[in-house]
Amino acid sequence: GIGVLRAVHGSAANNLLVGGGAGALFGFDGSKWTQMVPSYTGMPVAWSNGFSVHGIWVTATEGWVTGTYDAVSGQNTCRELFLLHGTVKAGVWTWDKQIVSANNDLAVCAQTGSQNLAYMQVNAAWFDATNGAVYVVGSRGAADNGAPVVNNPSRQLELAVRVKVK
Repeated sequence: GIGVLRAVHGSAANNLLVGGGAGALFGFDGSKWTQMVPSYTGMPVAWSNGFSVHGIWVTATEGWVTGTYDAVSGQNTCRELFLLHGTVKAGVWTWDKQIVSANNDLAVCAQTGSQNLAYMQVNAAWFDATNGAVYVVGSRGAADNGAPVVNNPSRQLELAVRVKVK
């Protein structure tokens, strides 16, 4: 299966992106759907079913895709936030950068299979064309031993990220 679709945005009927779980990301050019596998030299890991798309924002010429990806290392998994930028021309998307790099505020690391990984979620993204900022909201959480990933004792915390892109 292609995973659960949970995000959609577009600037016109011929410029639409949808995405969801299991690495699902599709573009619509007005006549056909094309599955995307974003790739460029700056991505931390190869696009795969470890990516989960939660938010999309598209303008006439560019777009942002946000969500989480799972990086597995030994018995542990780190679920990290990503914010991917691309440009579109004649219905063809070119992905050029991951704007947010991993840090402790934007990742939850726990034993693979741990329910604590579910505390790292991204729910929505929004782009403000007037100031060039991308806003991402969601939640972040704690590691297996209950220690917070960030300096707060709660197991589930607010996640609000503002990225200036211009």
